[in-house]
Amino acid sequence: MKHFDDSTEWGQPGEHFLKGGVVELSRAFKEVVKGNPEQYMTLVEHFDESISSAYFSAFLDGFEESGIDSEKLFDECRKIISLRGSDTAVLF
Repeated sequence: MKHFDDSTEWGQPGEHFLKGGVVELSRAFKEVVKGNPEQYMTLVEHFDESISSAYFSAFLDGFEESGIDSEKLFDECRKIISLRGSDTAVLF
């Protein structure tokens, strides 16, 4: 996630343009979280400011689509807000 950051999003010059970047990896991440939300519940706590907001958004989308209990989803939202502060406006 640190390697495929916002510098690899669409429209950015890349050294491996056929391999994808932050958009493609965040979409794959969403599907992984959606398939097993309990396993990835605490992963967001390890994200720092170097992790693109695309991954936070994918994380939340995966949880929401998994049908997980809404209180657990809100807990994750609160964690993200505490980690990212004003940057979270992009996500919600």
